[in-house]
Amino acid sequence: MEATTAPIEQEGGLEFDAEWASFVADMEATPADGLADTDSRIDWYFEKIRESQAEIARNDEVAHRRMDMIADWRAGENAKIERRISHMTAMIGTLVPPNVAAMQAEYSKKSRTLPNGSFGYRATPDSVDISDPQAALAFAVTNNLFVKSVHSVTKTALKNHAKATGEMEGEGWRMVRGSDEFFVKPAK
Repeated sequence: MEATTAPIEQEGGLEFDAEWASFVADMEATPADGLADTDSRIDWYFEKIRESQAEIARNDEVAHRRMDMIADWRAGENAKIERRISHMTAMIGTLVPPNVAAMQAEYSKKSRTLPNGSFGYRATPDSVDISDPQAALAFAVTNNLFVKSVHSVTKTALKNHAKATGEMEGEGWRMVRGSDEFFVKPAK
């Protein structure tokens, strides 16, 4: 009998390949001859179940390897595209005015919207850089600034202190001024 993998629809909606379906039909058409034959058939089914489970495990291994190959391929292809996007973003940066003042002089505003995206400058918020947490904590406690119960300094308190007093640094901390950050945002 020539092996074939063409699926055959069985009762109950089960699908088998033709070789398996023919073998099972022959096996089930012949009645068992006593307990030993029944045990032998049951054991044979168990053997085939174990073999089928091993086949499923092999298929899972192959699928995982193929999925890993696809993920690696996708990562490589996307890395090329990301480099292309970075290059084009940098090229846009070479074509626009170098800072906010020049941008506003040329376009009367900090950003510009075109049919396929927008570009310009946006302000980044001020932030606090804590280089020595212990010294900054001592400063905050001495100046009655809000201190978390975990004994760390809140950067917001230091930022507000700097804005209120004009003091741009203290022991263990310094104010980092926000700057205008160039952005490119393609249209969706």
